[in-house]
Amino acid sequence: MRLAPAAVELPLLYSLNSQQVFGWSCEFGRYSMKNLFYFFLIFFGWSSLVNAQVEQRNDLLFEGNYLVRIGNNSPEEIERALVRIEQYFLADQPEGDYDPVVIVLHGPEVGIFLRSQYQEHKHLVDLAARLTAFEVVDIRVCETSMGVLGRPVNELVPFVNTVPFGPAEVNRLISEEQYLYF
Repeated sequence: MRLAPAAVELPLLYSLNSQQVFGWSCEFGRYSMKNLFYFFLIFFGWSSLVNAQVEQRNDLLFEGNYLVRIGNNSPEEIERALVRIEQYFLADQPEGDYDPVVIVLHGPEVGIFLRSQYQEHKHLVDLAARLTAFEVVDIRVCETSMGVLGRPVNELVPFVNTVPFGPAEVNRLISEEQYLYF
């Protein structure tokens, strides 16, 4: 006898077996706990494997050479890049040797790292200094752009490096040293 769920009273439910309520065969009902156990075993084993692969994927940032692409030449774009790099670093805390992410600045954004501009861009410069101190990022400023701004290189904050010509440095990193864009 098959009853509709609405017609079954609560005390009667306890006396029905799985076949009467759910339409399962008796054979499935006998093995349901065993099947359920295997399902959870496989499911949690698989999810652990996926989580391990995700953790390995995050670690990939520190296994290669990466270069930040700056397109808008704005302080906001540089800040977004630095925050993203910091998030990867804090999430992974890589061990051993890894190459820092390189940022080559060769536009008007080089002015951000002038000592005279520190108060205006304090939060950005402090973040860059902190990431440089932990060797997570390597900031390189174009000497040619500094000349166009009419500023000598010695006006830069002490933790940035300089390169003679920024676009040539970007091309060299990509073609000769196999850097990838971050």
